[in-house]
Amino acid sequence: MVAEPLRLVLAEDHYLVREGTRRLLDDADGIEVLAAVGSATELLEAVAELLRAARETIAGRSVIDPLIVDALIAHRVRLTSSPLSTLSPRELDVLRQMAEGATNPRIAASLHVSESAVSKHVGAIFAKLSLAEDDQSDRRVRAVLTFLHAAGRAKPLRPA
Repeated sequence: MVAEPLRLVLAEDHYLVREGTRRLLDDADGIEVLAAVGSATELLEAVAELLRAARETIAGRSVIDPLIVDALIAHRVRLTSSPLSTLSPRELDVLRQMAEGATNPRIAASLHVSESAVSKHVGAIFAKLSLAEDDQSDRRVRAVLTFLHAAGRAKPLRPA
Protein backbone atom coordinates (compact mmCIF):
# COMPACT_ATOMS: atom_id res chain seq x y z
CA MET A 1 0.00 0.00 0.00
CA VAL A 2 1.39 3.42 -1.01
CA ALA A 3 1.40 5.95 1.81
CA GLU A 4 -0.18 9.33 1.22
CA PRO A 5 2.46 12.01 0.69
CA LEU A 6 3.16 14.58 3.36
CA ARG A 7 1.60 17.78 2.02
CA LEU A 8 2.95 21.09 3.23
CA VAL A 9 2.98 24.83 2.72
CA LEU A 10 6.46 26.35 2.86
CA ALA A 11 6.77 29.88 4.25
CA GLU A 12 10.17 31.60 4.05
CA ASP A 13 10.84 35.26 3.32
CA HIS A 14 14.30 34.71 1.80
CA TYR A 15 13.78 33.79 -1.86
CA LEU A 16 16.87 31.62 -2.33
CA VAL A 17 16.28 29.66 0.86
CA ARG A 18 12.58 29.21 0.01
CA GLU A 19 13.17 28.08 -3.57
CA GLY A 20 16.13 25.88 -2.65
CA THR A 21 14.11 24.20 0.08
CA ARG A 22 11.10 23.84 -2.23
CA ARG A 23 13.22 22.14 -4.90
CA LEU A 24 14.77 19.77 -2.38
CA LEU A 25 11.35 18.87 -1.02
CA ASP A 26 9.88 18.49 -4.52
CA ASP A 27 12.60 15.95 -5.32
CA ALA A 28 12.01 14.00 -2.10
CA ASP A 29 9.78 10.95 -2.12
CA GLY A 30 6.65 11.23 -0.04
CA ILE A 31 6.54 15.03 0.16
CA GLU A 32 4.32 17.36 -1.83
CA VAL A 33 4.82 21.12 -1.56
CA LEU A 34 1.39 22.67 -2.03
CA ALA A 35 2.62 26.28 -1.88
CA ALA A 36 5.84 28.16 -1.27
CA VAL A 37 5.25 31.70 -0.03
CA GLY A 38 7.38 34.61 1.07
CA SER A 39 5.20 36.58 3.49
CA ALA A 40 2.56 36.18 6.17
CA THR A 41 -0.07 37.62 3.82
CA GLU A 42 0.80 35.09 1.12
CA LEU A 43 0.74 32.31 3.72
CA LEU A 44 -2.75 33.27 4.85
CA GLU A 45 -3.93 33.47 1.22
CA ALA A 46 -2.42 30.06 0.44
CA VAL A 47 -4.03 28.43 3.49
CA ALA A 48 -7.38 30.08 2.68
CA GLU A 49 -7.14 28.77 -0.88
CA LEU A 50 -6.30 25.28 0.38
CA LEU A 51 -9.29 25.36 2.72
CA ARG A 52 -11.55 26.50 -0.12
CA ALA A 53 -10.21 23.68 -2.30
CA ALA A 54 -10.73 21.15 0.51
CA ARG A 55 -14.34 22.28 0.98
CA GLU A 56 -15.02 22.05 -2.77
CA THR A 57 -13.48 18.57 -2.90
CA ILE A 58 -15.43 17.38 0.13
CA ALA A 59 -18.58 18.64 -1.60
CA GLY A 60 -17.71 16.45 -4.59
CA ARG A 61 -16.58 19.25 -6.89
CA SER A 62 -13.14 19.74 -8.43
CA VAL A 63 -10.90 22.76 -8.11
CA ILE A 64 -8.51 24.00 -10.77
CA ASP A 65 -6.92 27.40 -10.39
CA PRO A 66 -7.59 29.49 -13.53
CA LEU A 67 -3.90 30.49 -13.59
CA ILE A 68 -2.96 26.82 -13.79
CA VAL A 69 -5.39 26.26 -16.65
CA ASP A 70 -3.95 29.28 -18.49
CA ALA A 71 -0.39 28.08 -17.91
CA LEU A 72 -1.21 24.56 -19.11
CA ILE A 73 -2.87 25.87 -22.27
CA ALA A 74 0.00 28.27 -22.99
CA HIS A 75 2.51 25.46 -22.41
CA ARG A 76 0.61 23.13 -24.75
CA VAL A 77 0.43 25.80 -27.48
CA ARG A 78 4.16 26.46 -27.10
CA LEU A 79 4.92 22.74 -27.34
CA THR A 80 2.83 22.07 -30.43
CA SER A 81 4.26 25.06 -32.29
CA SER A 82 7.78 24.41 -31.03
CA PRO A 83 10.54 22.67 -32.97
CA LEU A 84 10.97 20.61 -29.79
CA SER A 85 7.75 18.75 -30.63
CA THR A 86 9.78 16.65 -33.11
CA LEU A 87 12.16 15.38 -30.41
CA SER A 88 11.74 12.02 -28.71
CA PRO A 89 11.35 11.88 -24.93
CA ARG A 90 14.98 10.66 -24.59
CA GLU A 91 16.22 13.49 -26.84
CA LEU A 92 14.33 15.94 -24.63
CA ASP A 93 16.00 14.40 -21.57
CA VAL A 94 19.41 14.89 -23.20
CA LEU A 95 18.60 18.46 -24.26
CA ARG A 96 17.27 19.29 -20.79
CA GLN A 97 20.57 18.17 -19.28
CA MET A 98 22.51 20.08 -21.93
CA ALA A 99 20.58 23.17 -20.80
CA GLU A 100 21.79 22.47 -17.26
CA GLY A 101 25.38 22.55 -18.54
CA ALA A 102 26.00 18.81 -18.43
CA THR A 103 28.71 17.27 -20.58
CA ASN A 104 28.06 14.15 -22.65
CA PRO A 105 29.80 11.89 -20.08
CA ARG A 106 27.70 13.35 -17.26
CA ILE A 107 24.51 12.98 -19.32
CA ALA A 108 25.44 9.37 -20.11
CA ALA A 109 25.99 8.56 -16.44
CA SER A 110 22.76 10.28 -15.41
CA LEU A 111 20.65 8.49 -18.03
CA HIS A 112 22.50 5.17 -17.64
CA VAL A 113 23.44 5.00 -21.32
CA SER A 114 26.74 5.04 -23.19
CA GLU A 115 28.49 8.24 -24.23
CA SER A 116 28.07 7.12 -27.83
CA ALA A 117 24.29 6.90 -27.31
CA VAL A 118 24.31 10.46 -25.94
CA SER A 119 26.36 11.61 -28.96
CA LYS A 120 23.79 10.01 -31.28
CA HIS A 121 20.97 11.76 -29.43
CA VAL A 122 22.81 15.08 -29.62
CA GLY A 123 23.28 14.58 -33.37
CA ALA A 124 19.59 13.78 -33.77
CA ILE A 125 18.70 16.91 -31.78
CA PHE A 126 20.88 19.04 -34.07
CA ALA A 127 19.30 17.48 -37.17
CA LYS A 128 15.70 17.78 -35.95
CA LEU A 129 16.25 21.39 -34.89
CA SER A 130 17.92 22.15 -38.26
CA LEU A 131 21.13 23.26 -36.57
CA ALA A 132 23.77 22.96 -39.26
CA GLU A 133 27.45 23.28 -38.43
CA ASP A 134 28.90 26.70 -39.11
CA ASP A 135 31.82 28.87 -38.01
CA GLN A 136 29.59 31.55 -36.48
CA SER A 137 28.00 29.74 -33.54
CA ASP A 138 28.03 26.60 -31.43
CA ARG A 139 25.23 24.14 -32.24
CA ARG A 140 25.05 22.94 -28.64
CA VAL A 141 24.43 26.51 -27.44
CA ARG A 142 21.86 27.10 -30.19
CA ALA A 143 20.05 23.87 -29.24
CA VAL A 144 19.93 24.94 -25.58
CA LEU A 145 18.67 28.40 -26.55
CA THR A 146 15.93 26.77 -28.64
CA PHE A 147 15.00 24.65 -25.61
CA LEU A 148 14.96 27.67 -23.29
CA HIS A 149 12.91 29.71 -25.76
CA ALA A 150 10.33 26.92 -26.01
CA ALA A 151 10.18 26.93 -22.20
CA GLY A 152 9.60 30.69 -22.27
CA ARG A 153 12.97 31.44 -20.66
CA ALA A 154 14.91 32.97 -23.55
CA LYS A 155 14.41 35.20 -26.56
CA PRO A 156 13.92 33.51 -29.95
CA LEU A 157 17.04 32.66 -31.93
CA ARG A 158 18.02 34.69 -34.94
CA PRO A 159 18.89 32.55 -37.95
CA ALA A 160 22.60 31.64 -38.02
